[in-house]
Amino acid sequence: MGSKGIFPGTGERREPAVPEEKNCLQAIARLAIDMGAADVGFSALERETDGMTGSISIVVPLSDAVVEELNQGPTHTYFHHYRTVNALLDQIALRIGLLLQREGWRYLPVAASQSINLPGSPPFSGRFSHKQAAVAAGLGDIGQSNLFLHRRYGPRVRLGTVLTDLPMPPQKGRMPLCTGCGACRRACPADAIHGVCWTPQTPREALFDAAACSLHMKRAYQHIGRGAVCGRCMWACPVGRGGERSVERLTEGEAWRTGEKKLHKN
Repeated sequence: MGSKGIFPGTGERREPAVPEEKNCLQAIARLAIDMGAADVGFSALERETDGMTGSISIVVPLSDAVVEELNQGPTHTYFHHYRTVNALLDQIALRIGLLLQREGWRYLPVAASQSINLPGSPPFSGRFSHKQAAVAAGLGDIGQSNLFLHRRYGPRVRLGTVLTDLPMPPQKGRMPLCTGCGACRRACPADAIHGVCWTPQTPREALFDAAACSLHMKRAYQHIGRGAVCGRCMWACPVGRGGERSVERLTEGEAWRTGEKKLHKN
């Protein structure tokens, strides 16, 4: 247990707004979805990271109309939309973190889009893998493109992550979604996708060449803006296209939010 129910640094007890850990997860899901997220997932970490033992994954879908315009290549609209959704994810992560901190738990928000290239990590890496966290939470899969595939929206999403010491449910693991069809590989203008199907043991370098992808975007899309993103592999993927989405089951976030999810207990 953390310092739940105690004002940080004072030892003074108070009545928590969320009295139990299981209700805290439900409150987090409700907050995220009310702010625009389409799904939320929770998972314990395999190993403690920066003093944190669990992760919260946030999923925000991209506009189908914007993505469909990528059939001829990246657009100014997609570039702006991509950054706007990332900003929303960072806001949701902050609000979740503030809720956690108010209840006496620690939190560490991971930026939605930030390469920091830590020593020992592959180039173009972030502080923590959003995709690995989302897969562990049972939200989807990772495709040949190295993109996360959500079970309803496919790769047409952006992800955010909050690390915390709030106790979390055990990892659920991969939900196989990638069919290995190769559409992403054929659509990639940088020939950066190798056509390998992902498993939890597959290193990123076996899936795609991040340096080749980055170099192509810098050379080909300068007219769109600094930091422009391509999105062709996402556009080509058949998983989660608007007309092929399964809505038979609640998403993880919806189940938590409505109370239909079996709540975690220590």
